[in-house]
Amino acid sequence: MKLRGCLIVICGIDGSGKSTQEQILAEAIRASGRDVTCTRQPSDWYRNLPEVRTYLDSGASPLSPGTIALLAAADRMMHLETVVEPALAGGTHVICNRYVYSSYGYFHARGVDRGFVADINRAVPKPDLGIFLKTDPLIAVRRVMERGERRKFEEKSAAYLKKVQDEMLRTWPEGLLVVDGAQSVGEIASEIESYVLPKLQA
Repeated sequence: MKLRGCLIVICGIDGSGKSTQEQILAEAIRASGRDVTCTRQPSDWYRNLPEVRTYLDSGASPLSPGTIALLAAADRMMHLETVVEPALAGGTHVICNRYVYSSYGYFHARGVDRGFVADINRAVPKPDLGIFLKTDPLIAVRRVMERGERRKFEEKSAAYLKKVQDEMLRTWPEGLLVVDGAQSVGEIASEIESYVLPKLQA
C-alpha cells in the first residue's frame, strides 16, 4: 500500500516567484523518483466567474468582498475534495501554488473582517510543508509589469501588496518555511529543496 502523499504549498504575493519555484521543486521531486502533481488555488472555476473576474481586473463587482470571499472558500473546498485529497490518498505529493493564506492576505486588504475569513476557511487543513516567498513589494510590482500580461488592479500598487504580505505572514503557521525572496532563483530553490526533499517519505 502506498504511503499518503505530502501537501506542499508555495505562497507569496503576486510577483514573488511562486510559479518558478513550483516548477523547479516539482522537477527535483520527480528526479528523486517520487510522484508529484502541481495545482493552484484559486481554481479556474473561481477565476472565471464573471463577478470575480470583473473585480480582479478593475476592483468593481456587483458582489461585496465578503461574498467574493465566500466564493473563494467554496472554490478551495471543492479543489481540496476533488483534486488535492484524491492525489494525496493515492500516494502522490501535491504542490499547490497559493493556499488559504492568500485569502487571509487579500481579503483583509479588501476590508473583509479577519474573523469572518478565518471562520469560512476553518475546515481547510494545515499543509504538511509550506514555503513563503517574502518579497519586496516594489520588486514584485516590477516583475508583474515585466510579464507583459493583463494585470489585476491589485498588482499595480506596492503599498497594497505590502499590506497583503504583512497579513499573510501574520497568519503563516509556525514551523513552515519563510524564504528571503531577495536571493537568486538558484539560492531560493536550493533552500526549498533542502527543506522539502528530506521530509518526503514516498
